[in-house]
Amino acid sequence: MAQRIVPLVAALALTLAACGPAVVPAAAPVAVAVPKAAPATAHPTPATTSATTSAIASGSPAAIPGSGKAVAAQPGPFAPNELGEIPILEIHNVASPQSRWQITPADLRAIVANLYASGFRPVTFRDVVERRIDIPRGYAPVVLSFDDGDPSQFQWAPGGQGTTPDPNSAVGILWDFHLAHPDWSAAASFYVNKNPFGGDSAAKVAWLVAHGFEVGDHTMDHVDMTKLNAAQMLFQVGGIAAWVQNAVPGYHISTLAYPYGFSNNLPGTAWAGTYDGQTYHIRAALLVAGNPAPSPYSRAWDPLAVPRIQVADPSTVQRVVDRALVWSAWEPRMLAHHGAALYVSDGNPATVTVRAGEQGQLAANVPIASVVVAGTAGK
Repeated sequence: MAQRIVPLVAALALTLAACGPAVVPAAAPVAVAVPKAAPATAHPTPATTSATTSAIASGSPAAIPGSGKAVAAQPGPFAPNELGEIPILEIHNVASPQSRWQITPADLRAIVANLYASGFRPVTFRDVVERRIDIPRGYAPVVLSFDDGDPSQFQWAPGGQGTTPDPNSAVGILWDFHLAHPDWSAAASFYVNKNPFGGDSAAKVAWLVAHGFEVGDHTMDHVDMTKLNAAQMLFQVGGIAAWVQNAVPGYHISTLAYPYGFSNNLPGTAWAGTYDGQTYHIRAALLVAGNPAPSPYSRAWDPLAVPRIQVADPSTVQRVVDRALVWSAWEPRMLAHHGAALYVSDGNPATVTVRAGEQGQLAANVPIASVVVAGTAGK
């Protein structure tokens, strides 16, 4: 695999992120400067049935009530622009108190409510990679990505073993918001290490897939991938892929989040191989931080070096330069000028709407017949 060059702006944040959440000391709790949503309550959810089998095989949510799919919605607040940028948010722990790598459940509720009110709609990273951003016209996609499989991300509600997420876990917060706002999909991407979510791991992963979430690879032991040989890489990447695919028959992992964000000079087993009887193929990978991601239709799109935006209260970030790279700093910039910088859906997955004069920014593999210039052909 050819050497991957990390974008410069992302590299500035990688030095901060390289230590990982396990070794960064926690800061004192500080309130997030956004309105807090009301606490959610637990809701029962439908158990996985045979109706989900074909959906699991395709990596898509099943078409059953409460499956996680959004209902039809009115057009959103932005003008279509499918060459704009996509915020891919990076979250670790969801618990109290706040720290550099931890936001509170109230913080996550407020962030999701803010995204919803601002005109964002969630998709998985897999949706972005596969160019399946199927949200209503005028809305901007956002990816919520969660690293490490921390127990705070997914616990069962008391008495809801196997069916109902704890309303104060990340999954429960997202699921309850979807149930209360049917035009908000239950869509997020969870990048797991071994033994994710602190127990009952296989059942939780199967629940996520059955309800529309993505499960991705974060290596078995959260290792620096640049220090692995081919055999070690096969164990680290292939081991997690095989475990997930054995836990959810028919599902195939296709994306990865680099632990510590390092991605240069990786052996081929980082991307494909067979382990424990399961074949895996990684199509795209996420960096630790930096900036919004380019459109998958853009010639700037590099599937093996896709940047993310960390979610953290700025007061917990030590270096001033890195405070400009967290979501609370990026959000107003992305919403400025009526969302001019954003990827905005045209509501038709079969077409790619671009602004006049920007056709030259399209990737070479975008079919010309699918391109629509904004302001023409009824767009």
